[in-house]
Amino acid sequence: QAGWRPSEIYAFADSIVKDGLPLAKLAKPILEGDQVAVSFFSALKVIRSELLYTRDEGLWPKRKRGASPAMMSGSKLSATVPDGASVVFFNLYDERDLMISSEFIQIK
Repeated sequence: QAGWRPSEIYAFADSIVKDGLPLAKLAKPILEGDQVAVSFFSALKVIRSELLYTRDEGLWPKRKRGASPAMMSGSKLSATVPDGASVVFFNLYDERDLMISSEFIQIK
């Protein structure tokens, strides 16, 4: 998609220049064993979250990706890292259905 199509672009701009509600903010995810977690702040209700992952290596655009549910407890998301995952990250959606992603974590 063209860079101006995602609604998140406009929400971000409005939060800066029009005092609109900001997008959620996610801290850096933390990996402990087969569990990954991230804390977040959102001014709006979070309606869903997910852990995205790939088991592939190589150029990012050519990797197949999968998604699994993330558990939410207060202001923390957590999930089990799928077997064989090489990279994981979280997506969080607010009540406007706007998405924000965490940093990626490369699994060694």
